[in-house]
Amino acid sequence: MREEESVLRYYESIAGQSQRMLSAARAGDWEDLCAAEEECARLIDHLKQLGDAPPLSADERERRMQILKQMLAEDAEIRDLTEPWLKQLEELLGNAGNQRRLSDRYHPE
Repeated sequence: MREEESVLRYYESIAGQSQRMLSAARAGDWEDLCAAEEECARLIDHLKQLGDAPPLSADERERRMQILKQMLAEDAEIRDLTEPWLKQLEELLGNAGNQRRLSDRYHPE
């Protein structure tokens, strides 16, 4: 296998994890979303370790650009799906903190 093909395989694998993340976000499966995100980060680290790979051909560069554009679109949708949940979680945690402070103030042990 040529090193350029290896680079493209990493991009393809990363794109697969991006799609998995989007599917998990759509399903509200936050555990799988986190697992896919961790795998994606691992693959990116491996891609970085390839270092100075030989230049890609025009077709390979085009394919890489398609993959990157697809992942950016998926990332935007993932953010749209997770931001309301994160905001709700933030509010719940804030309320829990307020309740704990009130309890500590009015019911000290």
